[in-house]
Amino acid sequence: MAKGTDTNEAEAPQVTSPTMAKKYKIKGGAETLNYPGFKHPVTKAHLEGEKAEVFIKAFKKLDAKANADRAQGTPEINNFDKFIEVG
Repeated sequence: MAKGTDTNEAEAPQVTSPTMAKKYKIKGGAETLNYPGFKHPVTKAHLEGEKAEVFIKAFKKLDAKANADRAQGTPEINNFDKFIEVG
C-alpha cells in the first residue's frame, strides 16, 4: 500500500499563522471599550490577543440577541461595525 493512502491515517490539521488571522481593533484608536451588553471593559489587548475570535463571536452574539429583542419597526442594531474595525 502506498504511503499516505491508508484511510486510517489522520489528516494533518490546518495550522493558521498569525498573519492569516483577521486583525481587530477598537475604532478611533481607543485603548478600552465598553461594548453594549458585555459586562466587562474590552481592551486593545483582548482584540489583538490569541483569544480575539472568542470576543468577536461574543459581540456578534450580543448584537443578534439585541436584534431579536428589538421592537418591530426599530432600526437594526449593529454595535460590532460601530465599535470594531476589521483590518
